[in-house]
Amino acid sequence: MNVVGSIRANRSDASADYTRIDYDGIYSTGTNLYVLSPAGYDTVFYANAAEVMRLKGGNVGIGTVSPEAKLEIAGQIKITGGSPGANKVLTSDSTGLATWQTPTAFSETDPKVGSLTTNYVPKWNGTALANGTIFDNGNVGIGTVSPESKLNVVGSIRANRSDASADYTRIDYDGIYSTGTNLYVLSPAGYDTV
Repeated sequence: MNVVGSIRANRSDASADYTRIDYDGIYSTGTNLYVLSPAGYDTVFYANAAEVMRLKGGNVGIGTVSPEAKLEIAGQIKITGGSPGANKVLTSDSTGLATWQTPTAFSETDPKVGSLTTNYVPKWNGTALANGTIFDNGNVGIGTVSPESKLNVVGSIRANRSDASADYTRIDYDGIYSTGTNLYVLSPAGYDTV
């Protein structure tokens, strides 16, 4: 035995409870056992000649020699308390108490989704989904609920040259009209133009 500093053990002789082994390690007075390490050093726990846990600067590391959070574990964690089970998730309440929960199924909360008309392509009106003006039953109808071809438009179709251009071509019931460089193929009223 080579001791140059403390070793003290008591418990009797009018005990004032004690344990102390020094060079700033292990200290006890009755109900608490303090495992200390000299300033600037980590407290390391070993089992079977291998490190199992390290206290470093107020952080605890298991499987790591340099924990960067209050508890850092390198490896898997198994929590058997509570009621764990397949597909459950660990959640916490407002005080941080964790429990195993079965996640709730996702459900749509927009009340309009269930009330939209079948085959209408929905549109966002700024606050909710609403019925659009495009009807799709294999054929697409704009302005009609009974399209008779792949694209059936009730009203005009207009194509601009660009966003900044005032030039456009319009196709409607009355014929084709363009403001670009003249294309006027119009008819109805009294018909003809073949």
